[in-house]
This record gives sequence, C-alpha cells and structure tokens, in this order.
Amino acid sequence: MIPRRQVPRVARGVARQIPAPVGGLNARDSVASMPGSDALILDNIFPERSWVEVRKGYTSHATGMTGAVETLMDYNGPTPKLFAVANGSIFDASSAGAVGAAAVTGLTNNRFQFTNFTNAAASWLICVNGADGVRTWDGSAWATQTITGVTAANLFCVTTWKRRVWFGEQDTSKAWYLPTDAVSGAANSINLGAVWRYGGTIAGIVAPSFENFGTGLDDYIGFISTRGELALYRGTDPASANTFTLQGVFRLGAPIGRRFYVQTGGDIALLNVDGVVSLTEAMQLDRSVSQKSAVTDKITRLFTDAVQLYGSNFGWQLTVYPEGHRVIVNVPISSTVAVQ
Repeated sequence: MIPRRQVPRVARGVARQIPAPVGGLNARDSVASMPGSDALILDNIFPERSWVEVRKGYTSHATGMTGAVETLMDYNGPTPKLFAVANGSIFDASSAGAVGAAAVTGLTNNRFQFTNFTNAAASWLICVNGADGVRTWDGSAWATQTITGVTAANLFCVTTWKRRVWFGEQDTSKAWYLPTDAVSGAANSINLGAVWRYGGTIAGIVAPSFENFGTGLDDYIGFISTRGELALYRGTDPASANTFTLQGVFRLGAPIGRRFYVQTGGDIALLNVDGVVSLTEAMQLDRSVSQKSAVTDKITRLFTDAVQLYGSNFGWQLTVYPEGHRVIVNVPISSTVAVQ
C-alpha cells in the first residue's frame, strides 16, 4: 500500500472583540456566567459608562506636617478653608506648599468628626474627637466652646438638624443637643438605650429627608447604634413629646468605624458589614435583600474579607466624589497603609 500523504495543518487565529470592563470588578459571579464587560482583576482602573480610565497620579498639596494626617476638615464659610489634623495639631492646609505654624496644638488625638453650621453670629466649623471638647472655627479664630450638662470631652460625633447642633457621647446610648441656633451653652440629652432592642452604644447621628406618608418631604433625625439599629425621629423640639416622636426602629448592618455615613441628596449612604447601602432602602428591605441592592454587591466577598481582616482598624471612611462619578471606600490595612 502507498502511504497517504500527510498535509500539514496551518494554525489559524480567530479574532474576538473583548469589551472594556465597564461593568467593574466582579467577585460575586462564576467565571462561566460572568458578563464579558466585568473584570476579575481591576487595579488602578476606573470604569466609566463606555470606557475605562487609568488612575491618574498624584501631586503634593500641603506639606511640612509630621506624623500621619488622620482628619481633613473643610470649612465652607465666606472664606473656605481646609484644615488637616496631625501630630496632635490642627494646620491650615488651604494653600499648596509648606504649612505654617499649627493653629491648634496639644490635642489628645487627630481623629475628628465635624460639621458646618451657620447662625446670626458666624459660619462655624464644629468638630469633636471624644477627648478635647467642642472645638470651633468661626472664619477667623479657633476656640473651645463651653458646653454644660455633659462632659464635653466625651462628645465624639456631631451633626446639625433643624437649627440645632447634636452630639453623640462615646460609650453611652445618649445623644445631646444644644438650644436652637447655639454652638455653646446648656446641652440636653435623649437616651436611646430604652429604644434600641439589641443594646450597643451610639455610633452616629444622621439626618435624612424623605416622603412623609404622602404629605410631602420632611427632615428626620436618626440615631444609629454600634449594633446597627436605627431609631428614627420626626418633629421639631426634642424636649416636647408632642413635637418630637419616634417613627420607628430598624435593624441594619453594624457600622464600620466612626466615619461610616455620608449624605447623598436626601438619602444617607451607609458603610456597614453589609457593604455600602442606602439608608432608605435598608429601612424597607430585609438585610439579605438590601445586601443584593448594595453598591458593593459585586464585590461582597472581597468586602467581607476586608471587614474580617481589618474591620477594627481606624481609617474606614466612605466618601462621595461626584466630579469623578465615584464612591470611594478607604480600607485601612494598617496604621500606615490603606487601599481604596
């Protein structure tokens, strides 16, 4: 028999188009069922609507401070300012370049919470760190306000609601409020301990706005515990049971860190063990359902791993960056290293 001649085969490539990973990082779905627009690894790349953008570099802004900057505070009065807190001091970091002498020194820690508030006297930056009392900037000078009725050094979070300044007292279930339009004076409290069903202490105070049973928008005030319970109130004068009433108690995920919320429109974005969730959605849904509607749904596994490993570290923070179309979560790996 004459052997059949073998004809060599030529390898041919098949061109396939792979879409840009505009769907973002996906650590939820199996590879087989994952959309082609999602990515398994996405480092230093930001998905946009129809393209992806490489993360830009950075430039130094304010320099010359020793130690880690653990708080940045923006003052939005007539002359806006940016203050940085490091090494037990507050620096004016508004201008690029080397900072001058510290505006405030001798602080116990650098971990402030703050809010802006305006009354007839001035536009104020009000900040607390759970150790050094209530500090304010009025556009020209720093001061320590006199607050009576409570040990001001124990106040660690602050917000404003219906012309009042509110504080949370650390390691307690108490929220404190000042008289209308005041930044100092006698503080009065409400105790949430009898309202929360799962215990814990106060973690933060939020002020969402939403529809009030078909009668129009209203501003509410909510007190969130370290166990993740929200006690929501509506009204005006907290000293009167006739004008300040409890609207409901809701079980949410436990918050992560002290900087776990940010206002977005009338809603509040929450950073808790379920991910980054909408307060209004979390109030209406079971936790297992609200997890699926979370911003972090696609990266739930990565997020949960980070919480388990680093949840007790200081530095967790949620930031909305509208100009860049982004919500940024800071994850502190250690005291000197963080990822976003």
